[in-house]
Amino acid sequence: MKFANPLDDPDIYEGLSLQAVRDRAEKAAISGAISRQLDFSAVGAELGVSRWTIHRRVEQLGIQRPPRKGQ
Repeated sequence: MKFANPLDDPDIYEGLSLQAVRDRAEKAAISGAISRQLDFSAVGAELGVSRWTIHRRVEQLGIQRPPRKGQ
C-alpha cells in the first residue's frame, strides 16, 4: 500500500520504540518552530507548550539553536 504521507507508513517505524518515535517527532517540530520564530516564547506559543518546556526539551533532545543575528 502506498501512503500519501510517508510518515503514515507504519513500516518506517519498524524496530523503533514508541519513545524514539515521539522524540523524533518532537525534535522535528521544535527545530522547525525555532527556525521560524524569534524566541522560545513564540516557539512555545506555536506548539502549545510553555517556553520552559521548550528550553527543557531542546536540552534533552540535543537540539542546536541557530546563531542569533549579529553573532
